[in-house]
Amino acid sequence: MIITEDNKDKKLPPQPQNNPYVPAASAPEGAPPPYEPSAAGTSASFTSTTFSTGASASTERARDATDLLSGNPEDYSAGPSVLPIVDPIPPWLPKQNKLRVDKQNEGIKDTFVIDANLPAPPGSPDKALDLYSSNGSVNAKVYLIGVDVKRKTELAAKSKNGSVKFHIVSLWC
Repeated sequence: MIITEDNKDKKLPPQPQNNPYVPAASAPEGAPPPYEPSAAGTSASFTSTTFSTGASASTERARDATDLLSGNPEDYSAGPSVLPIVDPIPPWLPKQNKLRVDKQNEGIKDTFVIDANLPAPPGSPDKALDLYSSNGSVNAKVYLIGVDVKRKTELAAKSKNGSVKFHIVSLWC
């Protein structure tokens, strides 16, 4: 019902009890005030916080909380810059460099230790490790050691008609 000058004396129909747009006649103690839309441009800023003089004990404790970063810096020492090696190199695996494995109609499933500092044999491929399988999958675990940041070390794994799983463990030794 719209109230105009013509019908301002008419009574409004009763509203349901759980209507959020009608303020409750008796709100329980400590309940938040009912929602009231504000005019455009007058909304409160979310960046400012105000405290009343009658603040509760929990508010006082939150305000008086200590800074967790204050204290002796030695108590907060940094962890290791390099994660410890969890998966050591099996000692029976030979160190290799410039290795090519090409298999036809079968897959490749193996573990390789590639040492980038080893000299390349004559006529070797350009990549430190090159795996190729036709009609089979490639599943390789590669331990990569002797890597120099000034030289690139290329690894490749390809399969025609098969999946490729290439797990590289770089040890930087």
